[in-house]
Amino acid sequence: MQPEERAGIDLLKVNLVSDYHTSWLMAFIGIYFGLMIGLTVAWYQTQLSFGVSFYILAGFLDAVLFALLVTQEVIPYREHLKRVDRWLAKIERKEPLPELSKMYRSKNSLKPIGHGIVVLLLLLDFILALNGVPALWLYAAFLPVGALILFFTNRRPRIPDPA
Repeated sequence: MQPEERAGIDLLKVNLVSDYHTSWLMAFIGIYFGLMIGLTVAWYQTQLSFGVSFYILAGFLDAVLFALLVTQEVIPYREHLKRVDRWLAKIERKEPLPELSKMYRSKNSLKPIGHGIVVLLLLLDFILALNGVPALWLYAAFLPVGALILFFTNRRPRIPDPA
């Protein structure tokens, strides 16, 4: 195979992997912002009075979801972009890239499940709080459960970078 053909195939590999990661990031951005808007509107519709505490707590809820988005999705995506830079440097040096299946870098398959469970816990906590369950009970129940779920599902084995 000619070096020009190999470079074209390697660029296609990088493009495929980047599209995959970018589409997941965009999907999670949509999910998190949808949750922020949906929960704020649902809470707004159930409130009888709209004092300063409503706006503070709504802002806090949105801030927690935004922090989850940044720490769980945006920062790992930035690491992916650094890997893409390394792959492009290899292509410029005319070095072959690994197979496409190795470039996808097997993720921790439990991480999306953990994210989904934590978001569902957050929604359940919010619904129960709106229905009058004491906040201390919810805090005592959901905080340790959510922390354990994130601890066990976010641990990933160190996989050497194929680039």
